[in-house]
Amino acid sequence: MPTLLFDPEHFLIRWQGAPLGEERRAFIEALAMMGYRKSNASDQSKKILERIQSKREIKLFVSVTCPYCPQQVVNALKAAIDKPDLISLDIIDVQVNPEMADKYAAHGVPMTFANGTLIAQGAQTEELFMLSLERMEQQTFFIPESNADEVAADLVIVGGKTLVDILVTHALQYVKIFPGEEVFNIQCKDIFVIQTTRRRFKAKAILLATGAAYKRLGIPGEVRLSGRGVSYCSTCDGPLFKGKPEVGLAKKIGVELTLEGYIKHDLFHRTNIPGIYSAGDVEGGYKQIVTAAGQGSEAALAIFEDLINPYWKQKTA
Repeated sequence: MPTLLFDPEHFLIRWQGAPLGEERRAFIEALAMMGYRKSNASDQSKKILERIQSKREIKLFVSVTCPYCPQQVVNALKAAIDKPDLISLDIIDVQVNPEMADKYAAHGVPMTFANGTLIAQGAQTEELFMLSLERMEQQTFFIPESNADEVAADLVIVGGKTLVDILVTHALQYVKIFPGEEVFNIQCKDIFVIQTTRRRFKAKAILLATGAAYKRLGIPGEVRLSGRGVSYCSTCDGPLFKGKPEVGLAKKIGVELTLEGYIKHDLFHRTNIPGIYSAGDVEGGYKQIVTAAGQGSEAALAIFEDLINPYWKQKTA
């Protein structure tokens, strides 16, 4: 089997097979990157690579007839070139090495493994590849990091996790998302000032979509058996949600709650504080994704109209 070693004194990169067909593009890029000792990876990719502190042995299965493989090869090359002390790369042509492909059940290309674990099926963007390599499992979206201390916006959505994860790829086409930042204070002024653990936001309106948390029993095996007999289905187990909406932030800023502990709102999802709205499980009722999405859409339309013609100003006129 033909095997190419690329500058073995500096890198741990092998190509098992011949870089023919579609792979010629990636081969040329490999020569250029290693020749200049520069991967040209994006700043966001480099930030992710900096977080990798343990070895990653990448096996990337490709085919000379695959038009998508070169992109994934280049991604892997950038990782191995930027972090040669921890990241090694084997590029394996499945037609030349079918035994290895069978061993890993790599019957579709490109297919990427790290330390024997499947981390990607198909081609990815550069940042998604790096994130999958860091987390050791395939990632479906990448949210760019922001170092801004203050962000100005018309609307800030304080959201929970589940629905955001499902819709984030679509949402990123239109808005910025700042994950992993806890909102710990909101100042209700003419312009809302939202303080998170990382930065400050200024907005004309706020949508509280913080969801509801499961009421857990705290017994041995509950987490391990979740989804394997232990269920938290809100339709079937609605009483488990009683008293468990995520309303700590709402209470802190003076938003009125119902007797059941959910956010009190009108038909337009307006709360008692002008400019603050709610949607989803935090409002009570049916706790389903499709319901929360519908409420979010209703609230968004109401916010759009209210920002143009603020109802609170009409009342005081």
